[in-house]
Amino acid sequence: MSRRARVMLWALAWAVLAAGPGQAKPPPEISFRDLPPITLAVDRVEYVNAYKAPLKAPNVDHEFPIRPESVARRWAEDRLRAAGGTGVARLTVTDGAVTEVALKTKSGLFGLFKAEQAFRYDAVLAVRISVTVDGTERAFATAKVEHSRTVPEDATLEERDAVWLEMAQSLGESLNRKLEAGIREFLASYVR
Repeated sequence: MSRRARVMLWALAWAVLAAGPGQAKPPPEISFRDLPPITLAVDRVEYVNAYKAPLKAPNVDHEFPIRPESVARRWAEDRLRAAGGTGVARLTVTDGAVTEVALKTKSGLFGLFKAEQAFRYDAVLAVRISVTVDGTERAFATAKVEHSRTVPEDATLEERDAVWLEMAQSLGESLNRKLEAGIREFLASYVR
């Protein structure tokens, strides 16, 4: 076998191994593109993530397939539009925590025969949207949404990730409703 053939065979084997079944597939996308944009009389729209994940227990938000702050960013990208003006609309994430709480389960003989709910995940997503003109904040609205879910002690990682993905989706839907209502009420003079 020629050297070139060996190199090509080795490269093919490497590509097969790299794309094997252990390869994690990307999570589904959470999107708000199907909703009409909210157009504001501002020069530009900015996104700020002021939430800093602790990256340690009991927090698990950094392990989420779609982090809460990513949901807020997608909402801003998909829904907010600048129509021109002198101000800046800024969406700031102030909280995006998800914590894991171990639940008490039965031990002994009774615990062997029933899979109980072993963990509860509490998620919160809080944002503030403001309009600033010439360095002065003129209007703002806030939204805070929370969701909790439990998983059984025998849940696989895939099942847990599915629960987390559902939580991210629910956070996004609730955030959309609250933010849109808040903008219509408190930033009405900037809505076009």
